[in-house]
Amino acid sequence: MGLEEGREEGRVEGLERGKMAGKIQLMQEFLGEEVATDHKLRNLDEISLTNLLAELQQRLRDR
Repeated sequence: MGLEEGREEGRVEGLERGKMAGKIQLMQEFLGEEVATDHKLRNLDEISLTNLLAELQQRLRDR
């Protein structure tokens, strides 16, 4: 993989993580919960973000 390809992959991954973080924050707001900071979410790994997002989605569906 070349340098430019690596940069593009990093940009895509960063964009995806940012979209996930935004969804998490929005769902927390809808549920009346404390909204996680960008810093806190940035420190979570992808699996933790995915699990948190799935949990919040389920809680919204169950309302």
